[in-house]
Amino acid sequence: MSGEQGTWYPCRSQVTEWRNVGQDTLVLHLTLKQYHILNHVAGRIWSLCDGTRSSRDIAEELARNFSTDADAVLSDVTDTLKGFGTMGILDAGSSS
Repeated sequence: MSGEQGTWYPCRSQVTEWRNVGQDTLVLHLTLKQYHILNHVAGRIWSLCDGTRSSRDIAEELARNFSTDADAVLSDVTDTLKGFGTMGILDAGSSS
């Protein structure tokens, strides 16, 4: 996600639509005609994937929301973002 060339700013795919359903988030991939149900934490990560925040920024925001340390959640955020990539619901995003 991040490396020598800079930091990655994940962005929700333009071929997705999503909405909150209770505490969960329903993500529909319009091209693949697949849907994914995200729990409330993954849904919060998803909502922060707007192309302006790095994985570190997302971890810091979650840490504030859940009163914990950003370093404690960074690997979970990174794993979740990798999962989103595997599902095809993230665009490439930008790097700095």
